[in-house]
Amino acid sequence: YERPQSGRFREFYQFGVECIGLRNPYLDAENIILATEMLKQLGIHDIEIKVNSIGDNESRERYKEALRDYFRPYLDDLCEDCKARFEKNPLRILDCKVDANKEFMKDYPRISDYLSLESQEYFTNICKVLTSYNLPYTIDPKLVRGLDYYNDIVFEIYANSDSGKSYGAVLAGGRYDGMVSQFGGPNLPAIGFAAGADRLLVIMDELGVVEQF
Repeated sequence: YERPQSGRFREFYQFGVECIGLRNPYLDAENIILATEMLKQLGIHDIEIKVNSIGDNESRERYKEALRDYFRPYLDDLCEDCKARFEKNPLRILDCKVDANKEFMKDYPRISDYLSLESQEYFTNICKVLTSYNLPYTIDPKLVRGLDYYNDIVFEIYANSDSGKSYGAVLAGGRYDGMVSQFGGPNLPAIGFAAGADRLLVIMDELGVVEQF
């Protein structure tokens, strides 16, 4: 019963990359670079890359408690979805579009203050690789992604038209080291990303680049 955003459909196709079996900041940066180059090859050049670290399990649990402590006095002011998220996964409150502009959303705790030393170093090394590749990016502390299995690096790529129209996030991904084992497989690290094929085609059509393919 939700209202899909522009270019998003109730049934859709998506494609992407899965890199399973290796945990390395160079691989994580390579995924972001690959995603960027892919969009450019499709004729989508005006893009914005947003990254964040949501840390390891220990870091996230500390951060979730800090968020609950912060948002508890504002429970009555949260939307119904965020009231449910408060106990289940308070990180999702940061991703809320309904409460985003409320005054209390300005001063919430930042996850960077709760990351373990290992997670800090891992994220810093990814950013160093992106910088050395001359790839512009923004660290967005509100970026947590909507799926609970992510850890450490998460990223989204936003696209704009030549006239400045924003298409929103067209590609997203991150690291999910515990997902394979959650589905009964071996304990293997993994990272990947996905993009909606239908949505990209809509954007490419508006940009006038579909006929090139």
